[in-house]
Amino acid sequence: MVGRPAEQIVATCWLKQQGITTGVNNAQTLFGPSRVVTREEMAGFLWRLASRVAGSGSCGFVDPPARAEFATGACWLKQYGITTGTNPAGTRYSPLQTVTRGQMAAFLFRLASERGAWDLPVPPTAVFS
Repeated sequence: MVGRPAEQIVATCWLKQQGITTGVNNAQTLFGPSRVVTREEMAGFLWRLASRVAGSGSCGFVDPPARAEFATGACWLKQYGITTGTNPAGTRYSPLQTVTRGQMAAFLFRLASERGAWDLPVPPTAVFS
């Protein structure tokens, strides 16, 4: 389901106001609504959604995301069981792989199962008819 343009604008503004998204360019002025989401970007989104909960400094991934914020998010995801990695040994995160809708559903379900994960205020326009 694709949201209506007005809903996407409201949602994007809320994400920016809450610090959940920072933008896709160096100036942090572009959101990139038609771009796919990589695993490193997904880690950043979920970690920031969870109010940057502290995580372990090392998590055993041999291919951490390039940007430190994403690496912290990826380790936080592993520490809380939201991801186990992309190989059977759990040593690869594959930061540049895209996230499928099924994977995103699993990540969100696991995140929602963590106590205190949703401590941000609910968006005022979260219900659309």
